[in-house]
This record gives sequence, structure tokens and C-alpha cells, in this order.
Amino acid sequence: WSPGSLPERLNPFVFSVAVSGSVRWVTTSIARFDPSGEWPPELDFTVGIKPTFTAFDGTTLSPAEVSLSHEFTTGPLSMHAEYAHSDAALALTNGSWWAQTPAPHGTSAFETSAFEMPPDAWLTLSFSSDVQLEKISSVVYLRPVVGAAHPHSNATVAVGPCTPPSARCALVTPANLDVDVLYDLVLPAGATFHAAAGTTRDELSVKLSGLLPFAFPFLQLEPPKDLWAAFEPEYRRHTLLLRHGLEPGTPLDALLSAFSISPPLPLTLSRRGAARLMLEAAFEPDTQYTIAVAADPSIRDGFGLPLCAASTTFVTASARPSFVAPSAEEAVRFPVSAALRPPTGWPVAVSGVSCFEWGETACAPNDAKSLALSAASEGDTRALLAALFNRHQRPARLSLLGHLSSHPPSDGLHVRAVSFGNALNTSTQLALATTHSWRSEFDSVLISSGSLAAIAIGAADGSTLVWVLDSRDNAPVRDARVAVYER
Repeated sequence: WSPGSLPERLNPFVFSVAVSGSVRWVTTSIARFDPSGEWPPELDFTVGIKPTFTAFDGTTLSPAEVSLSHEFTTGPLSMHAEYAHSDAALALTNGSWWAQTPAPHGTSAFETSAFEMPPDAWLTLSFSSDVQLEKISSVVYLRPVVGAAHPHSNATVAVGPCTPPSARCALVTPANLDVDVLYDLVLPAGATFHAAAGTTRDELSVKLSGLLPFAFPFLQLEPPKDLWAAFEPEYRRHTLLLRHGLEPGTPLDALLSAFSISPPLPLTLSRRGAARLMLEAAFEPDTQYTIAVAADPSIRDGFGLPLCAASTTFVTASARPSFVAPSAEEAVRFPVSAALRPPTGWPVAVSGVSCFEWGETACAPNDAKSLALSAASEGDTRALLAALFNRHQRPARLSLLGHLSSHPPSDGLHVRAVSFGNALNTSTQLALATTHSWRSEFDSVLISSGSLAAIAIGAADGSTLVWVLDSRDNAPVRDARVAVYER
């Protein structure tokens, strides 16, 4: 019970291996051992009782009690690669190179988490427990993965301290890695890594690769069977990665000559940074294309590696169906006047729709569009209030009120006139439209005075673009006066 270390004569334990720690008696009948810090990993040991141990009154243990022992095993050591650095690769790409950028199809590191290691690269390894670098450096080695192009590689690895130094970190610098060869950086089973710990029970490894070939890492080779996983671009501009930049002086025209598109399309290439190209072509929606890059040894990347062949086949996304009616946050009243009738038609913006029908339709469900109109007359107070305040339960609901003046093409934005016929009359004070599109429903209101119609769209810069049309013939109205109100 006195301060300081427990005298050895009062320590009842015998360890089969030396473990740094301290012993204390919790009570007069319970002794406890605490290691100094965490338990060293990879230890297999037994704990018994000293045969010479006696109680305070001189009582000794029986032979059966002395022979009792317990076996213990501490947890395993783990090893992970944390970060790879290459001054040369970062300089070639203006700082955008990353060692774990996915490898191109057909390369040894494809679909692995391997770290690409240029000739000047180093890698930090982290460990779950303390390690001693002099022991690690004597046992760690590089092994080409089975099936590598050069199974008898002369690759070597040096081990040093991290910055700042840490007992759980090592900085490794590989050398003589072959291009497009995948390696395991191995800490073998049975290796000693710290004087206080055991030896590794299992092999530990992380994956590295030499320089990856100069090939464009397209997202897919061909459309997969599972459509949800397919790459379906909906843009006409595509960014291509230059993993190692380009050899100085490489003309883009020479690189462009290696590209082809099927079905044929004119394409352009532009440099958007040290590590990026922009490919542009007038891709059509819902069309299968193949982009192919031919191998060309005269075109090289920043490390001098020649351009390798690559290709991708994909189906572009269908044009997004769109049916946008004029909208405003509040409902709109129409004037009651024999001289100024409510509109008989209205413009809508339409794109990517193969058909447009009202009510029941034979068109594909994904393309079918419909519009219903709710109108309240001057004397129908209940219908007026329902339309204003409870849009989802309108007692006065009209439907099948019109049709498009013409069907739009499969892509591109077009404004078309919708005819309401005589559905609206001089007694109409309120009109609310419900638009059904792509399994969804949303409300919009009609804004009009006589035959004039307007569509307003808010721009990203805060301005408002307004189209004023004559709903009778869908013709633009010049010199129209427009007032825009905000709350």
C-alpha cells in the first residue's frame, strides 16, 4: 500500500514473455497487472503463479494451484498506405496528380486501390501499434503480383522516418518499379517489427504500381447489362484526364488525329489545364456512340510514355421531357368584361417529348402529358375559395380542354400554343392549371389579359426573362409593356 513500485516478493505473477507494466493489489485477495500503455500486438503468452509465492501468514500454494496458468493472445498489427507524393507528377499536372486516381481499363492496376508510384515518389505507411524502423526495413520487400509482366523485377524499397517522426509511421521509397506492373509491398508473416511485440501471424501488404500507361481512363468499355450502372452522358462536352500531362510541345492537332467517333461526328479538343482536355461533339440524345483513341508512339505524356489505345461505348441520355406552363405563386383573376374576354389559348414550353395527348393516351407512359384546368365563376364562391386555398380538392374541375397546335420534335425547346376553346368565358374569375408530367403533378396559374400570354423565367444572375405571345397564333408580341412585381 506504500507509494512506488510493488516489491517483487509481492508480485504473484509469472509471464512467459516479458511485458512492461506494473502490479498492484486491488484488495487483500485480488492482484492486478496493468501494461505500460497498450498491450503489444501479436503476443502469445501464458500467465501463471510463482511457486514460491506465500500469503501474509506464510501459507503456500499447493502443487495443483502452482501448476495453474492461463493463455492470452493480443490483437494483430495492421498496416495501411496513407499518402503518396511525387514532386515530378505534381509539377507535370499543376498539382492535380493523385496516386489513387482510377487506372485505365486493361492496365495491371485496373479496379485495384493501388497507389501509382512515379520514379521519385514516396509513400507513408501507418501502423496500428508502435514499430521500430530498423526492424521494419530489414523485412519489408516488394513483390510483383502474380501474372505481372515482369515477375523477376529488381524493385527495391527503402524505409525511413516520417515527418514529423512517429513510432506508428514509416516513409517508404520504392525504386526500379516497372511501368504497368502491380506490386505488393509486403511485411511477411513471422516478421519482427518491435522488440516488445510478437511476430506477425499473417502477411500484411499494400498495393503499389509503377507508372501507369498513357491511356485515357474512360468510365466504361461498353454499356453494362445492368442499365442502372450505365454511363449515360447528357452533355456534349466531356473532360478527359491527362494523368501525367503532355510532353512539352505536343500539338493538340496531333492528339486529335488519334480520336474517332462512331457514328462519325466532328469533334474538337481543347486544353483546359495541365491535366485536362475538353472533348466537344454534337452528340444526339438516346444514341449509341463509340469514342476510340488509336495508339500513337509519337504522342507522349509528361513522363515520356507513348499514347496507348483506348475506347468507350455508351448510349447518351434521352432528352429530358419537359412541359412547363406559365406559373406564378398566386392565382390570377381574369377581368369580367364583355369587351375583354379570357384567353382561348396559352403557351407552354416543351422539350424532349415524343407525343402530347390529353387525358387517356396511347403514348408511352413516360412521355404522356396532360393538363387539366380548374375555373371558378363569379357567383361560385365555394369553388373560388377551394381553388384559391385548397388546390388538391377543387370542387370545380374541368379537363380535356385542349391540344398542342403541333407536336414538338424529340429534342430542343419549343413554345407551343394550347387551345382552351370556350372553356373560359367572361364569368371566369380564376383559373388554375394542373400539369401531369413524368409521373409527377404540379400546379401553375395562367396569367393573361385578353389574347396576350406571358412566360417568365428567372435567370441565374437575378434578372427575369419574359416572353410575350399572342395566344391565338403563338406569335411574339413586339413592344409589349411588361410589369414584374415581387413580394
